[in-house]
Amino acid sequence: MEQYVIESDPSKCKGCKKCEIACIEAHCDLPRKVIIKNRDKVVPRIRVYKSGDVKTPIQCRQCRNAACARICPTGALVHEGSMVRVREQFCLGCGMCVMACPFGAITVADQQISFGEEAPSSRPHPVALKCDQCEEWREKNGQPVSACVATCKFGALNFVKMGDLRSRKIEAAAMAR
Repeated sequence: MEQYVIESDPSKCKGCKKCEIACIEAHCDLPRKVIIKNRDKVVPRIRVYKSGDVKTPIQCRQCRNAACARICPTGALVHEGSMVRVREQFCLGCGMCVMACPFGAITVADQQISFGEEAPSSRPHPVALKCDQCEEWREKNGQPVSACVATCKFGALNFVKMGDLRSRKIEAAAMAR
């Protein structure tokens, strides 16, 4: 099974955060208007960070030797195929994975999220949330790429085969010499 990664290009990111909204839509099954109105109550699995003039989306890199999975005291984060997955039923919401992730790509969700008549499926306790490359959403909607990549009109996000990414980095390093 080929491993994919979501590659971000900070030089193309405008900081619009549409990728965050698309991520929430793909995982919470809520209308866009409800998500935007209640933006402070829902947690995306991708985050756009701004520092000075630089804006960049941050999401899970699906590390082969993932520090988050190694440190998880309950085995809630595991490698399955080429992905690091969260098994919510085992997650205590302790945040050890958040501290271990060198990319800042994991968050722990609030206990319950509810507002008005519209409410995403709530969890009985906080759990770790990280990018799952929208596997369920892609399958359901017949999409070849994750929701964040599909929505980015600036080309700041790309769905890339891990082997292709490694080849490009090796070529770039060779050219820099």
